[in-house]
Amino acid sequence: MEDKNEQIILSFFEVIKLSQRFAMQKSKKNSNLMIGQYRCLQLLFIKDGRTQKELAEILNIRATSLSETIARLEGQEMIRRERSKDDKRTFLVYLTDKGRECAKQNLKDREELYSYILHPLSEEEKEQFGSILNKIKKYYIEQEKEENAKKHG
Repeated sequence: MEDKNEQIILSFFEVIKLSQRFAMQKSKKNSNLMIGQYRCLQLLFIKDGRTQKELAEILNIRATSLSETIARLEGQEMIRRERSKDDKRTFLVYLTDKGRECAKQNLKDREELYSYILHPLSEEEKEQFGSILNKIKKYYIEQEKEENAKKHG
């Protein structure tokens, strides 16, 4: 049984590695943006005019890291910052037309990539695979909660 478990886990990690390699090759062809910059653009594409604090919280990064990301995106004319009319101390971040087009293209590229990665699976197998991954994810989330409760309880 242990041998079979090892084979499954090794295959799982190999699939992750191969799909990440393919995704990186594809994304490098389409843009010179880093993953964090893409994520920032996508958040603004979903809801434009977010505060830097809000972006940092959603992206789960430090404010200084976000400042670097924003500076790079501004330099590439993908975003612009404007002072909030409600609070002059706060800046709101907006997509430019160039940034909006980049975000749209990124969504299209991601859809194509996901379709390619899952292409070998039938619709039924995709459903099963998703259910299995969710089951594993829920297990680890519960384990993490229990560990945190032991540490802080």
